[in-house]
Amino acid sequence: MKKLILTVAILMFCKSLFADSDIHTISLKHRLASEVVDQVRPFLPESATIKAYDNMLILKSDRATVANVEQLIKKLDVPLKSVLVTVWQTSEQLNHQSGHQANIELSTEEPNASVSIKQWSTKGKDDKNNRYSAQGIAGQPIAINIGNARPEKDYLYFVNANGNIGFASNTQYISTSRGFMAVPFLLSDNNVKVEIHPFFSDRSHDGQINSSNLISTVHGKLGQWIEIAYVSEDQHEQKEGLKQYQTHQGQQQIIYLKVETSSN
Repeated sequence: MKKLILTVAILMFCKSLFADSDIHTISLKHRLASEVVDQVRPFLPESATIKAYDNMLILKSDRATVANVEQLIKKLDVPLKSVLVTVWQTSEQLNHQSGHQANIELSTEEPNASVSIKQWSTKGKDDKNNRYSAQGIAGQPIAINIGNARPEKDYLYFVNANGNIGFASNTQYISTSRGFMAVPFLLSDNNVKVEIHPFFSDRSHDGQINSSNLISTVHGKLGQWIEIAYVSEDQHEQKEGLKQYQTHQGQQQIIYLKVETSSN
């Protein structure tokens, strides 16, 4: 009898031991597994492994680790929040705008050049003030392009069999842009943080398109305008250290950004 009890106990212990090393799956309701797996991995012991597949985490670990991961997933697996990002390009200086201006300056090289935001737009009473809106997801980038397509002509000269000289021309449009990627984050107490990832490109005299990338961050209140940049349309040089800026207060266009949620 004692031998039977001992055998059963050993079998139960072995079963428990192997069960602890089994492969477990955790399903997510609101997020893709690839979006949270990197946040979970630092909390795993060295003996555990985790993989992401669609909306499912595949975890090989002991049961205690699985329980801890399930508790963490309850915090991470929340519905994504839809946001409305509005960009307003105007010559008005708002007196009560929220947030801080990013260290960004967008200026054109030619006098009286036109500047427009053309990534997306809405029609309405605010069209004359260049106000544009786009739906997005908090934490995801929204591209905003400011620029124009410049015409570039190619000429081909040829001589026919009779010795007559002729030529043909072709016009193509080279797109040069000045703009930014806006990545909005919703914080506590109705605060927002917006990461501004500017991208600039210019058509140089030798035909090259020069571009650069910077990163700035602005903070403000949810539903309020945040001044992020301004665009100068006239040529006026101003030296500051080794940098030259083209500004003209009378012709400047100020760019504001506002983040709202669907509940606002």
